[in-house]
Amino acid sequence: ANGMDGKRVLKYLDAIDALQRKHRDIRILKASELSIRADGSLDYPDSILKRFDVVIASIHSGFKQPRDVMTDRLVKALSNPYVTIWGHPTARRINAREPIDVDLDEVFSLCAERGVWVEVNSNPQRLDARDVHVRQVLSAGCRLVIDTDSHATDHLGFMEFGIATARRGWASA
Repeated sequence: ANGMDGKRVLKYLDAIDALQRKHRDIRILKASELSIRADGSLDYPDSILKRFDVVIASIHSGFKQPRDVMTDRLVKALSNPYVTIWGHPTARRINAREPIDVDLDEVFSLCAERGVWVEVNSNPQRLDARDVHVRQVLSAGCRLVIDTDSHATDHLGFMEFGIATARRGWASA
């Protein structure tokens, strides 16, 4: 929502690079969550994506595509060499939106092959991936990333929900 166009994101990246040069005692990571478009393309071209340390690709629209189309869409997006995390993999919102219809086995296999991490989104409105998906992710050989999808500092407390979800899916430290 209200994402940055290419010009703005380049200024943002340049500003982070300038801060990094100034503060050499810490590492500042450059990250962005991108929308996976209906055709599987992403918000920015590779020339911009290669400047990020972390690229999260997520479905934010076009939730009703048929299973084969949705699977192909995700395979295309997650095959991008700069994508590092698949965000909220089923795109569900509890009591608001059903999960997308996708061949999770195929997409989790691709993630394992490519080294793309799968998100456990701790926000109580999402809790996505679910515990049963966590088990599938681990069985496929993928890694998990647990985050709070924070849009405000008080959302940081959601982490316990993601950890509990991952534990129910047999994830361990």
